[in-house]
Amino acid sequence: MTVQDVVKLSATYLDKENVLNYLEGKGEGSPTEVNSLTVCANVVINELACTYIPMIKSETIKVNDGKLYFNDLTETPLKIVKVCDKDGKELAHTFYPKYLAVDSDCVSIEYKYMPPNLGLTDKIDYEETSVPVRLLAFGTIAEYALLERDFDKSVMWRNRYNSLLTEMISPKNVKIRGRVFI
Repeated sequence: MTVQDVVKLSATYLDKENVLNYLEGKGEGSPTEVNSLTVCANVVINELACTYIPMIKSETIKVNDGKLYFNDLTETPLKIVKVCDKDGKELAHTFYPKYLAVDSDCVSIEYKYMPPNLGLTDKIDYEETSVPVRLLAFGTIAEYALLERDFDKSVMWRNRYNSLLTEMISPKNVKIRGRVFI
């Protein structure tokens, strides 16, 4: 799924023919609205990744002098999930503001990361099965309505976004034991 997929679906829900025409290359369109919808989509993707549904990445990195600098990672880390040696054994590590101190020369690191700002044709690192394009479109429309100062529409779409998000992240098979009175 790409950002363009989210923008197209958002434009469809908003009934913005000019945006759809611009994206499909048919006639005149509005690049300003496309840019605004792209920015709104990035806000929603960032909110999801940082708050609700994390993006997780694993990398193998060579360590110099026992320091793994965060800027050596391909993405901006939010939280380190685990640090392992090349055999898969978890390593003890110490956090510092700019690096992670480990006692190894090569580590496999798994971390949650903040997504970069994506362009219109960039791929979103969520799978359609875990985060449907519809969820991202609902959030994008809510943010776009805020930009347009249409607060009632923003609240309506934000409620749809929150309902779908709650349905997705709530536990599915939860059983509560019955009460026992003695």
